[in-house]
Amino acid sequence: SEQPDAELSALLALVRGERDDARFALVRRVAPLRRAPARREMVVGNDGRYYEIDGRRTSLARQRSLRLIFLALVDEAERRPGHGLPQPEVLARGWPGEKMRADSGATRVYTSIRRLRRGGLEGVLVTRDDGYLIDPHVTVRRMAQVQ
Repeated sequence: SEQPDAELSALLALVRGERDDARFALVRRVAPLRRAPARREMVVGNDGRYYEIDGRRTSLARQRSLRLIFLALVDEAERRPGHGLPQPEVLARGWPGEKMRADSGATRVYTSIRRLRRGGLEGVLVTRDDGYLIDPHVTVRRMAQVQ
């Protein structure tokens, strides 16, 4: 449990130019372990009726609101990677034209996002201050539409 503190001290010493051999050796030993996560790919098919990630296919064919929310997030990831979709926008896209109380709408969105995560999007669907988004490190590939 002291290792993170030792790593931080070693990195700070390196930045400040106070690198004695022991601290520098620690940085050289630990630094290769901290690589960027591998890029993941998500395949989206047939107007969002399914998606595949990590070899697992999930169908949204009979889940209209989840499919509409998912497609809104995919559209946003393609148009503006790294930008979140605010909760009111997610609500409007998942239940177009429906009127409801703000707390009911927030609960619907929260529950839907949780269901999407349980359906294989844990670690793919991110929540930030600016809203919900697909992690920009995930490559989204749409399948051609079947006529």
